[in-house]
Amino acid sequence: MSENDSNKPQREPGVAGKPAKSIARPTLLAGGCIFFAIGLLGVFLPVLPTTVFWIIAALMFAKSSPRMYHKIRAWPKFGPIVVDMLDHGVIAREAKIAAAVGMAVGTTVFTFLDFSIELKVALYIGVAAALAFVLSRPEKASSAPRGLDPE
Repeated sequence: MSENDSNKPQREPGVAGKPAKSIARPTLLAGGCIFFAIGLLGVFLPVLPTTVFWIIAALMFAKSSPRMYHKIRAWPKFGPIVVDMLDHGVIAREAKIAAAVGMAVGTTVFTFLDFSIELKVALYIGVAAALAFVLSRPEKASSAPRGLDPE
């Protein structure tokens, strides 16, 4: 390691490089605020998941609002779950069970609503893909941090 490398500020794992420029930054900031707000509703409405929306918000805030990015990571109940996913790609067993049950309940309710068969099939495919992703994630972090940082 050269002398110049030691003078570089160290970034926290998960913060993906420099903030976005031009139109991308306000767009990411707006999207992050929307996903954060939807997730915040989930804190009070048990039928709405919080974590998935905050993971998306954190990804958007990583490039647009470091303050909000760190606020999500530091949130007492949901922050550690978001950090596990962003830094290690981990979803704990309890979260997997909760996600699977929530998807099953939501899909069952949707089945009995009056929507076209095409829309229902699209939902079933989307839910199956989401469930496959959730179940494919490890339940415990490996020793090496994954992070969003390409370095």
